[in-house]
Amino acid sequence: MVEIKNVVVVGAGQMGNEIAQMSLLAGYNVTLVDINDDFVGKGWNKIDVGMKKLESKGTLPEGSTAASLMEKCKKSTNIAFAVKDADIMIEAVIEKMDVKKQVFKTAGDNAPSHCVLASNTSTMSITEMSKDSGRPDKCIGMHFFNPVPLMRLIEVIYSDHSSDESVNIGIEFAESIPCLRGKRYVAKVLKDKPGFICNRVTAPAQIYQNYVFDKALDEGFTWDQLDNDSRGGPMS
Repeated sequence: MVEIKNVVVVGAGQMGNEIAQMSLLAGYNVTLVDINDDFVGKGWNKIDVGMKKLESKGTLPEGSTAASLMEKCKKSTNIAFAVKDADIMIEAVIEKMDVKKQVFKTAGDNAPSHCVLASNTSTMSITEMSKDSGRPDKCIGMHFFNPVPLMRLIEVIYSDHSSDESVNIGIEFAESIPCLRGKRYVAKVLKDKPGFICNRVTAPAQIYQNYVFDKALDEGFTWDQLDNDSRGGPMS
């Protein structure tokens, strides 16, 4: 099985920079990619702030400093160049299929043949996303939950064409990613269906919750009252 050393995260927004931060804490070399210097710089700075906060609490890996970890985090605005030495690429860009497909195509055209291409999408088809990648057997879903540092669950999803090896690489990588609250729980998802497991299960509950909100307003209850009376918990 491929030994992962170099991780490329495409998309420096909230999910992307948090995935990158946790990958750095796991000991990987990380390249953070976005469409311009401003976006990638803001993402990099958020990671830096997060690392310094952990350093102040004494919770960084033994022998590490915020500065030493950030030295392993490169910035790029060029996907093709960034993936040249990648062992795994994780896309965390906007939830638009055409954008994601282009990321997969560019990465597939330029990454080493062993590189696994993963998507952080929460609902979209991995099979469709991988059509133009040139390596559909190496394309998988890797759905992190928000916020990444605290949410233990990661779904690793088969597309219709994913190889067992690629999925197992994804699972091994996901299990290596630290969580600041408990141990990671990695779920293998065998079918590429909208919403995968978690979002597919919770969607009906969200519809019912909207009904409850509307009904509560009709009865004179505020949303704050509902929040206070029904404290929920994250997928932990």
